[in-house]
Amino acid sequence: GNKLNDLDQYAAADSLFNEAISLKLRVMREDPSTDFRGSLASSYYGKGTSLLNLGRLQESIASYRSADSLYTAEGSLSSQRSHINTLTQIGKAYLKSDEYEKAIELFTISYNASESLGDDEGKADALDEMGYAHFVKGKHQEALDAFEIAYDLHILSGNLKDAGYSKSQSGQSLWRLKRFDEAIEAHQAAIAIREQAGFVSGQAYSWLKLGDLYKESGDPLQAVAAFDTASQLYDQVGNRSGAADVLETLGDVYISVEDYAKAAQTHLKALEIR
Repeated sequence: GNKLNDLDQYAAADSLFNEAISLKLRVMREDPSTDFRGSLASSYYGKGTSLLNLGRLQESIASYRSADSLYTAEGSLSSQRSHINTLTQIGKAYLKSDEYEKAIELFTISYNASESLGDDEGKADALDEMGYAHFVKGKHQEALDAFEIAYDLHILSGNLKDAGYSKSQSGQSLWRLKRFDEAIEAHQAAIAIREQAGFVSGQAYSWLKLGDLYKESGDPLQAVAAFDTASQLYDQVGNRSGAADVLETLGDVYISVEDYAKAAQTHLKALEIR
């Protein structure tokens, strides 16, 4: 089930988790000495993730709650961390349901619980989620504050991949605050971090957002270079749809500078690879 979730095959994963949960519950009923609680919690958690990505949000929350009750009952350090992760996932489901206050409340609980364990990565993850929730609600300064602290914590933990995410989201927040020069610097920093982490898809995303910034700030030449790099990186990781989307945006930039031949060529290339 977890492997299918990783492959974005959420319906198939949900079916497997249902079978696993039914089997474990039956074995535990038939033989009370069998303790599958940890494994059962993992299955409920995996099912919650499948349902979350399928948009079945209330069912997702219910499955995560089932996992959380088992993690909480166990009480080990590992289960405490799993409890924190589960609360964060429930918060994501609430955010997708437009229940902003409930989401922020759960992310705050996750942050405080991580702090009590001395878990800097847990704190950073909670702050990333808070930042995204604030961003969605248009609270861009609050989002920026959260992402910047998360970035520092990821760097402290040596987690370059997630540090790149936090810095990139800082760039997006700065963009919404009309602080364009700082936003460009943030995305450039995110690219450098993601290069160091070897995270090519993340580099492509940051180049794409950098291109958007150059386009909006009236620098079409820089935008063309950024979009072209983003398209090549998406193509490098086999994301043809992402590469095509970037090429279409690049074609629009060529139109804006009245280079219609390149615009037509770029749009045709986007259609070919889609």
